[in-house]
Amino acid sequence: MYRLRGPDVDIVILAAIPKTEPKVKVELVDAVGERNIRSGVSALLETAKDSDRKVRIESLRVLKVVAGPADMPALVKLLINAQSSSDRNEAQKTVAAVAHKIEDKDRQAQAVLAALPSVKPIPSRCSLLSVLGKIGDNTALPVLSAALKDGNVEVQTEAIRALAEWPTPEPVTELLKVAEGSDNKVHRILALRGFVRLLGLESERSAEESLEMYKKAMSLAPDTGEKRRVLSGLGGVESLAALQMAADYLDDESLSGEAGSAAVKIASGIYGDFPKEASEVLKKIVARTKETDPLRARAQEVIDKIDQP
Repeated sequence: MYRLRGPDVDIVILAAIPKTEPKVKVELVDAVGERNIRSGVSALLETAKDSDRKVRIESLRVLKVVAGPADMPALVKLLINAQSSSDRNEAQKTVAAVAHKIEDKDRQAQAVLAALPSVKPIPSRCSLLSVLGKIGDNTALPVLSAALKDGNVEVQTEAIRALAEWPTPEPVTELLKVAEGSDNKVHRILALRGFVRLLGLESERSAEESLEMYKKAMSLAPDTGEKRRVLSGLGGVESLAALQMAADYLDDESLSGEAGSAAVKIASGIYGDFPKEASEVLKKIVARTKETDPLRARAQEVIDKIDQP
């Protein structure tokens, strides 16, 4: 069906969709995507509500391809009325993908924001908040900030998740507030992870400002796993102070691996300005790692560069 040619092929495929059994319907829906039949959007909006799960999921997947910005309200409605968690997950991906086709980045979340105030069921509200995080339109940030104070814990959780996966660093301060002040342990950890993730994104912060934020994250980290996550992010800060912070954890057996990786990464970026300090930390790493350890090889490689005349 993908390779058939003729003026009426697309029309015949679309006409056959409502009349066939689920297995054939899935193939026909797939053909709409392969052939990029944009006139098939209305048919797929119907099959996305089909009683057969495979038909619904395939329809949502193909809608990512053929649907356009004008279809956003209908896609948001599909998301609100999704029949299962798998449907909701797929519908969120579809809404986000089509939203990103809107050229004006400050209007990509418009359809979601318009629908949200009238949606009362918690699963549907959470789905809309989640998709706002996947879209990443900054005009949605006030809505997500307000949702952090919602009376429902699930809504709060979804707002934190949405902010934590934001594509730019704007929500970093909001996440820090939650990580510092929430009474909910799960919320604190989710916010801390999002905070650390956003610190690693490109921003206009100075290295000194970023370092202070990583120190704050380390002080909030409740266990070894979260501290490792912080040290992994610290490797992106190119400053002598960051190198020294990483080096401070080399003696901690539970954190030495991440600390060493961060130190090598930082040293490779600053050794031109701080050859002596970088070399001292790197030699410490070489001395305490096995010959077969890839970290040792990376550290030695930077040392060799420093030692070159």
